[in-house]
Amino acid sequence: RELPLPPNDALDIADKLVARAANVHTIDIPRIPTLDRKELFNAVFDVARYRPPPSIVLPIHYTPPDLAISKLYWKGWILLLVLSAFNPTTIGSIGWGEYPTLRIMMEMVMTQNYSLPEDTPAMEVKLSREEKDLIL
Repeated sequence: RELPLPPNDALDIADKLVARAANVHTIDIPRIPTLDRKELFNAVFDVARYRPPPSIVLPIHYTPPDLAISKLYWKGWILLLVLSAFNPTTIGSIGWGEYPTLRIMMEMVMTQNYSLPEDTPAMEVKLSREEKDLIL
């Protein structure tokens, strides 16, 4: 689906809106809307997806691989992390149960230990397979 603005601008706007809302959020007056839709994850990953420029002519039967723009991909994860913090029973629960990368990021924030577990190579392969299956 086409966006009326470039993907990096769309993610920048979403990131700034969530950051501003998080800065003024209080228990008495919540500013972050309550979210409970799994489609949010798909929308964030869709914005981070690489799209070849229309000027490039690809062979007729060629389907380009699904790739992500790394800067947008990681900005999306941070956005989802912040949204999970303010919506722990909905977005946080979905992220914890279905997205291993988000789960590790949540654990890092909760424990204030910002290093990966020691079994990173084996775990990374497992996580990347699980995430690839979920995203694709």
